[in-house]
Amino acid sequence: MDFETPNKPDVPEKEKYSGADKPELQQSPEAEIKIECSERQEVVDRAIFELKTAFQTLGIENWKLPEIKIKFVESEGEAVLGRVEVHKGSIEITYDQRFSSPESEATLVEELRQSGKNYPGMQQTLKHELAHVAMWSVTGLQRQSATRLVDEGWASLLENTGESLPTEQSKSAVKQGLSEEPDVFNRCLDFSKPITFEENLNAAEYKTGQALLFWVHQKLGRAKMIELIQKSPSPERRNDDLAEGEFDAAAIDDEIHATAPEYFKLFEKVKLGDITPEEAGRLAKEWEGKQFESALLEVTGFQNLEQLRQEFLKWVNE
Repeated sequence: MDFETPNKPDVPEKEKYSGADKPELQQSPEAEIKIECSERQEVVDRAIFELKTAFQTLGIENWKLPEIKIKFVESEGEAVLGRVEVHKGSIEITYDQRFSSPESEATLVEELRQSGKNYPGMQQTLKHELAHVAMWSVTGLQRQSATRLVDEGWASLLENTGESLPTEQSKSAVKQGLSEEPDVFNRCLDFSKPITFEENLNAAEYKTGQALLFWVHQKLGRAKMIELIQKSPSPERRNDDLAEGEFDAAAIDDEIHATAPEYFKLFEKVKLGDITPEEAGRLAKEWEGKQFESALLEVTGFQNLEQLRQEFLKWVNE
């Protein structure tokens, strides 16, 4: 992440609503959900059906999906196993070319399992990727990635929710993870230091983030869970059309995000030459941790992160 001032506004775009107070976005009727994928239409239809079921189980009606195109590409190196790409005017979800037919997908999935990768297949991962995109409508923030633990936790929560909430299974997964991989799971529980993609925590962050959201949902309700997601942004919006080093400012609102002034100040400091773009990028990551801490404490009402962490672990072990 690099703060290159010519490619950023002085102040990021703002959204003037939050949580339960924001305008209702009606759930898209099936006919209005447009996902282009002629090769695997049956997989798309099933993923959409299961996503709708998950939202219904959670009691969330204010969601929608933009038009999406699913692309199958020749992978360079490791197979592309489902990736959201945000382009100007379009959203694409990319898969390895071998997912374009049931037969070649089955062969690839078997190869992955033989190599030790427990990959669930295109249908389930498509539901996960669609959940990432649908989150933007639930929070009302444009192309807004949440801090990674929450972003992946949310998509995992939707991916694994059917006609009932898998709350107990989620608690068990974290409990087992803390027993078998304590270093990795305790890293996920360090809420003051945002997880990065490079740490490659994958299953641990998915399971911990999912359980954290289920905990808030069970203890405080659906609206508080959504509020936590909305108040926990990453420092930048998704935009895959930007050149390396460019930066698309996050949709931060000083009426929603308690630490917004600190975020805006980074832009001013770069513009004035007080700090370099590289230094601003490092400080933005620190800001992300402060905003996540603020979000957690505001939503739950706890006094500090250690108290919150202990209460969360108590719930996990119930």
